[in-house]
Amino acid sequence: MFPYVSENGKLYFSSDGHPGYGMLDIFEVNRANGKTVIDNLGQPVNSPADDFGLFLFKPDRGFFTSNREGGKGDDDIYTFINEDPNLRVVNYFLQGITYMIRKDSTREILPNTKVSLLDPQGEVMQDFVTGNDGKFLFRVYENENYELLGETDGFITKRQDYTTIGKSVPLESLKELVTNITLDTILVLDRKERNKIFVLENIYFDYNESYIRADAAKELDKLVTLLNDNTDLKIEMGSHTDSVASEAYNIELSQRRAESTVNYLIKNGIDPTRLVAKGYGESKPIARNTNPDGTDNPAGRQRNRRTEFKILEIGALIKRTEEDDDEKFFRNELKKNDN
Repeated sequence: MFPYVSENGKLYFSSDGHPGYGMLDIFEVNRANGKTVIDNLGQPVNSPADDFGLFLFKPDRGFFTSNREGGKGDDDIYTFINEDPNLRVVNYFLQGITYMIRKDSTREILPNTKVSLLDPQGEVMQDFVTGNDGKFLFRVYENENYELLGETDGFITKRQDYTTIGKSVPLESLKELVTNITLDTILVLDRKERNKIFVLENIYFDYNESYIRADAAKELDKLVTLLNDNTDLKIEMGSHTDSVASEAYNIELSQRRAESTVNYLIKNGIDPTRLVAKGYGESKPIARNTNPDGTDNPAGRQRNRRTEFKILEIGALIKRTEEDDDEKFFRNELKKNDN
């Protein structure tokens, strides 16, 4: 009963449903390492009688109501001051800006973007819609992991991890009773464009093999999430090799690898009709396999041994669903006529 949220975002309430001193006690809800913890404020705020209706007009002082012994009547209002010399209040905020990438690879502010702050279980904690300045602001807590979810029309919905672990300010270093700490980040969204290519990092295969390694699976899991967030995309999974071995061999090897990535996505719930596997072999290098003097270029070969996804269609799944609905309608009409 009597819920109250203070200026620092902390929730207080009164209850006789948690361990206390008897009757109604005042509790505060704290966050510790991403979990909610309910703490009894203890004595002298709480007593064997009803204690409720907390209000803070400063972080270290406020009012509450109680019908404890020694009052002037039934429910009396009391004032209090927290004289703990170590009392320090730190409020953490995460501010950021949403961007898009221009064709010249420079950044441009992306307005009117919905940004959500998610907890580790994927539950939305806060939502924010950016204005023309692209800025968003969230209340966060120390030693927690979060996920930012950005979405707006015409752009690929994106998830991005953020952590406050290791970013806490030592309380003993603070002189003020209340300190506001603002952390900064950016969120860059890619435009939905046909034939746009994205290189998947850390998708490696063992020599002459096409099975999905554990480290590659972690990266493909991120692609599964992206495809679930963007159900209107049909993509091509492209696999590339360096120039070691024959051209025909590399085409066959890259095709097997591309099909392995597609099969992994299908096993994790992605509709097969949204996926195409394509092995390019050594035909599309993005770096030199050898140096100008003819010696081997290991760094260049590593860049060429890559996996990419390319957007083939946008809105394909929605279009296909509408066509299926039309087909079902005409089938039902034919059945009626036959009857």
